[in-house]
Amino acid sequence: MMAGKVNRKMEETYTIGFVARELGISPSTLRYYEREGFLEPLVTESGVRRYTREDIEKLLVLRRLREDLGVNLAGAEVIYEMRRKMELMQEEMNRFVEELVRGVRQQLRRMEAEVQKPLIPSERRTIIPVDDTESA
Repeated sequence: MMAGKVNRKMEETYTIGFVARELGISPSTLRYYEREGFLEPLVTESGVRRYTREDIEKLLVLRRLREDLGVNLAGAEVIYEMRRKMELMQEEMNRFVEELVRGVRQQLRRMEAEVQKPLIPSERRTIIPVDDTESA
């Protein structure tokens, strides 16, 4: 598998040594995950691997799945992808609900405006004078 494209943002990236130390795994394990297609680090023009915050989060999920549940790498990759897709679907659903709420609010405003209108237009209303002298 070819390493990640250099054109992705290099901001807030970490070296293979840093990631390995922080996660308590060896650099060779990180390279293995890369060969297996689980990771795709950024690669600088000079060939240095750089890992993003997303890569580190992915590794943390992998560690939890392997250590806590005994899931192998292939299974962890499937679970990770399903989780990622579920997060994307949740974001899409949130946008849909926000749009729906916005539409309902607009409709309510239109309905409130209609309720405020008089039943008979003012030019057609006839005002009948009240003669108070007869009732006294």
